[in-house]
Amino acid sequence: MQLGTVPGVRHLEKSRRAASGTWRHVDWILVGACLALMTLGTVMVYSASRSRLAEQGVSGTFLLQRQIVFMVIAVALALCVNLVDYTRYRDVAPGLYFAFLASLLLVLTPLGTEVNGARGWFEFGAFQIQPAEYGKPILVLVLAAVAAQGEGSLDRRRVFQLLILVGVPMGLLFLQPDLGSIMVYTCLVLAVLLIAGAKPRHIGTLAAAGAIAVIFALQLGIIKDYQQARLTCFLNADEGVRAECYNIRQSGIAIGSGGLAGKGLFQGTQTKGNFIPEQHNDFIFTAIGEELGFVGAVTVIVLLGIIVWRGVRTVQLARDFFGALVAVGVTAVFAFQSFLNIAVTIGVMPVTGVTLPLVSYGGSSILTTGILIGLLVNVHSRRFHS
Repeated sequence: MQLGTVPGVRHLEKSRRAASGTWRHVDWILVGACLALMTLGTVMVYSASRSRLAEQGVSGTFLLQRQIVFMVIAVALALCVNLVDYTRYRDVAPGLYFAFLASLLLVLTPLGTEVNGARGWFEFGAFQIQPAEYGKPILVLVLAAVAAQGEGSLDRRRVFQLLILVGVPMGLLFLQPDLGSIMVYTCLVLAVLLIAGAKPRHIGTLAAAGAIAVIFALQLGIIKDYQQARLTCFLNADEGVRAECYNIRQSGIAIGSGGLAGKGLFQGTQTKGNFIPEQHNDFIFTAIGEELGFVGAVTVIVLLGIIVWRGVRTVQLARDFFGALVAVGVTAVFAFQSFLNIAVTIGVMPVTGVTLPLVSYGGSSILTTGILIGLLVNVHSRRFHS
């Protein structure tokens, strides 16, 4: 008997050929754009944090070193996610979803840590874990798995299932509160509903229910006064020196002062003067605008746009409907979060505490984005698999 006729050997050879083909079909344009953003983001995190750390008596490279570690782990996670055919994640998605809900419940207990008025983190020594971030890839998989069952046409029952799946964690996020993640989750489920074949009346009903929920949240005091002020001050950012408007005012000053080519790396006066809180994470785009100017800001937007473009292309090339919906979810999260972060820094959207993917400092955000990009690469690289 020849070795090649042994069933086990044939299966092994087939698996090796499939693995080789998977890496051959990786979207290297997407990977290159991600690596470029990560490199630029790491440099800007160092620029935005070194002065503040020095004032606190801490090494100016402290956050830089942590950011590099986060980036390396994120790349490793993306590679690991790409090793397994994405269809297999559909089987473990329900278990991950219930673990995610459990983490959202636990973070509301004394086990959770409150940061900037929101109880949404677990603290382990010098590290913090934010369950709402890790819920993004989990929701992408769960929503895609359920919506794919409709095969392009969603009936009322399946729409209701999708809304329940995303509504429960959103309700728990209201209790933290974490309005930024709620907005990202909303965009995610809308994108999946639209592509999965939800009828216009379903989308209209959802929009009306969302508006009613916001009104009730305001009337019942679920959204606190300081949060309401933060959500509306972007409309009146020039109104005195209200504390809620401080970030937006300083952000506008920093970006506007950058001009065409910027003041130069590490030379931003607003950045070195620590005038903008959270500049190394939520407001990292202000450091880019001030020090690298219009050219640097456009470069970042173009790189983000390339990732979104490759995501849309992956939706079109996916080998099955589940893969297409996974790519839709990842692309929607990435696109909306990027838009929201930049819109906040230029003063056209309310402050919501959303990071700029692959650029802002933050372990949970970076690692989650690594997983999301890994899923997108996975769908693209297996587009020719049977």
